[in-house]
Amino acid sequence: MDHTGIEGTGMAETRQGPHDGISGWQAKLVALWTMVADHVGLIGIGASATGVMGATYLALRIVGRVSYPLFALSLVEGFRHTHSKAEHVGLLALFAAISEFPFDAAVTSACGLAWWSMQSVMLTLTLGGIAICASDWLRARLTGWKGWAGAVAVSAACAAASGLLGADYGACGVASVMAAYAVRATAGDGATGRGCEALAACLPLLALGPIELASLLAVPVWMAFDGTRGGHGTQAEKMLFYWFYPAHLALLALLAGTF
Repeated sequence: MDHTGIEGTGMAETRQGPHDGISGWQAKLVALWTMVADHVGLIGIGASATGVMGATYLALRIVGRVSYPLFALSLVEGFRHTHSKAEHVGLLALFAAISEFPFDAAVTSACGLAWWSMQSVMLTLTLGGIAICASDWLRARLTGWKGWAGAVAVSAACAAASGLLGADYGACGVASVMAAYAVRATAGDGATGRGCEALAACLPLLALGPIELASLLAVPVWMAFDGTRGGHGTQAEKMLFYWFYPAHLALLALLAGTF
């Protein structure tokens, strides 16, 4: 799985006083390092490994299942607080383009696929962001069931595009984002509400196979999220999450000799 929602903007402002749980920064770090574990297994070891290395490969891939739901949830949280959803989508799209070559060199090569047959998870998250923006725009202008019907239609279109373009996680990835977004609109900020939101993000992923049951481990992580942004809130900190994705893929491709 290639997944990352390297999305570092929009968390709620850090509250004064001690944290009640983990911050958004810490949740994204969990997502970041579980993603790295997944890619080390996929690119560094490979699915053909046997014995101890085969067991290590499987363990790393299982750990990696935690990553995508957390990035999808961070995307949804960011969109609730960002000053410009359109700018946010534009940044995701930019890094989807930047990431494509290192993704092809690392992940697509490791899977033994043609470079054009699979696209990075940044495209999946971009389409999820587009679905959020379009859904909000339609519900703001169409009343009652028409607004909801329009939101469902545009979400389905973005999910279909993700599948047709070969974006990582396909239609299920966009469905994960939109399910979390729909639940977040009504769920509270407490642990129960966060848990429901995380469960909604994980359920569409289960259609991808039994290994995705491990994505449910993201639920207790998100339940511990206390709504604070964490970190220092600097521009450099924000961009770190975006740049880390193509940079770590390029490094792994270099080490694997596929760059």
